[in-house]
Amino acid sequence: MRIIDGFLKRRNIQFDKKIQIRPTTDFAKEALFNIITSQYDLKTKKILDLCAGSGNISYEFCSRESLSVTSVDFNSRCIRFMKKQAEIMKIKPNIIECEIINFLRKTKMQFDIIFADPPYKFKKTELIHEIIFKKKILLEGGMLIIEHPDSCNFSSFEKHKETRKYGKVHFSFFENQ
Repeated sequence: MRIIDGFLKRRNIQFDKKIQIRPTTDFAKEALFNIITSQYDLKTKKILDLCAGSGNISYEFCSRESLSVTSVDFNSRCIRFMKKQAEIMKIKPNIIECEIINFLRKTKMQFDIIFADPPYKFKKTELIHEIIFKKKILLEGGMLIIEHPDSCNFSSFEKHKETRKYGKVHFSFFENQ
């Protein structure tokens, strides 16, 4: 894993392989951030990284100096890893240990960009979309991005803009216009 751009550009992150997660590939992450940065000035945006895992996406947003970054994950090993890496990199994401559906149901926060990368076997991916739009967690003009396997199809979901494929990684984009 490496950071693609920003003040932490080219920094390699050695992830603890004992934690069984699937970090977004550098190839897919670079394509994703090309899309995001072509539409948003990240220095003015509040970010939510759901199922943050290794913190890979959160570090990229922090490196690009997003206004705020909130990283949520349920795995305590991931949380410890993210906190350690944040300290090493001297960045300050808001790292929260919580099951993501519970977090979404309870949060009063709102965000400009929400990135959700639930485990591919997660059975409530559609519920992420539903809660975010029902509770207006995504600010007007904001974007929800869900990373998912080929077996998921979000094209008929409310506010779906497009789905892009990078290798085995699929990103579905939803705009709150």
